[in-house]
Amino acid sequence: MSSGQRRRYVDNPEPSRAKTRRRKAQKLGNDYEPYDFAAIVEASHHTCYLCGEQPEKLTPDHVIPLIRGGPDADWNIRPACLPCNSSKGPRLLAELSYSPAISPDDLRLWVVLAPGERWAPDPV
Repeated sequence: MSSGQRRRYVDNPEPSRAKTRRRKAQKLGNDYEPYDFAAIVEASHHTCYLCGEQPEKLTPDHVIPLIRGGPDADWNIRPACLPCNSSKGPRLLAELSYSPAISPDDLRLWVVLAPGERWAPDPV
């Protein structure tokens, strides 16, 4: 990476992150829709949806994990602090031993899957 490329990444990392997210979703055979994580964080008032805290840095959590077939789309992304995101891992909300501090109102996110089953969108 040249110094010019590094400077562009430091000044605006989102295009590179979006490209990485797209490649990861495609590799897993999942849907990908571009989204603005900064806007999602702003809409959540900089609050972790799992613990309710307002840490300095939030990470994108796929409520239906990519590894379980969830799409990389704005409706499946919630901001979570790093400790909460790490402890949730690839589990669904219904598999957690606790309720999120801020429950998602999108009913698609309250899916229950059998072990090894992958999420699939409802046929239209």
